[in-house]
Amino acid sequence: MKQEALGRVSPPQAGIPGLWWRVVRWLRALHRWRWKDVRRWLADPRGGWRRPHADGIELFDIEAVTVTRYRYRASRIPNPWTSINHA
Repeated sequence: MKQEALGRVSPPQAGIPGLWWRVVRWLRALHRWRWKDVRRWLADPRGGWRRPHADGIELFDIEAVTVTRYRYRASRIPNPWTSINHA
């Protein structure tokens, strides 16, 4: 049987897959919560999951950041020793 058929939905793994679990594991140890307590804290009324949050601060959504790669510029990088004219 699928987990959805049993009424269980796995938590989201946005961004770094282990980040969500690491935060939840830390909070479970800190507050001595059971999984039932985590579910009560993070599940919305429709059965979906919210990001971990506390006092209005949410866990950062790392997927929202675009990745830009370094462009090779070779000789177009200014050289500080040749561009200064002291004469």
